[in-house]
Amino acid sequence: MIGHIESVFSALAQFEDWRIYSENAAAVNIDAGSVEKLTHGTAELVKHLRRDPTADLSAIDALDTASRWIQDGDTPDKRDVLGLSRSWENLWSVVSKVVLGFGRDVISEGRTQVAAAVLSALLIAAPGMVSVIAKIPGGEWVETVYSYFKAVGIKQLGDGLTTCRRF
Repeated sequence: MIGHIESVFSALAQFEDWRIYSENAAAVNIDAGSVEKLTHGTAELVKHLRRDPTADLSAIDALDTASRWIQDGDTPDKRDVLGLSRSWENLWSVVSKVVLGFGRDVISEGRTQVAAAVLSALLIAAPGMVSVIAKIPGGEWVETVYSYFKAVGIKQLGDGLTTCRRF
């Protein structure tokens, strides 16, 4: 299995995007405590999302799998750490677009419910995570978004999110 993974990495090395990704991963400077927060926060997020019937199980399983990769072995692969932190960034980005787009776009009730559920789960799981994601180059913006949603509260963001409680 290790040989197969190494051959895949070697094949990917021919692509510029993979080399840039690997260089960015090598530059990630987070300690073991931060990795612990990342995996613990992801486990919390997965737990909350599994309770919500609107959440896509394949996305939840992918987060769970990525978190388990980091937990394998004494020293996690920095590419896995970067990948999981980028997954968190993507979640914040998608949810922010849906939630903050209320005045401009007509958004389906289903998307609104999913966004509300994911935002609630992110706010519950995020307290230890936000500072970790902010350490990853390019992830600094998540701290600002988290602070905004925490300060404003979900209930006041739009009629479609009034079922969520204020944090």
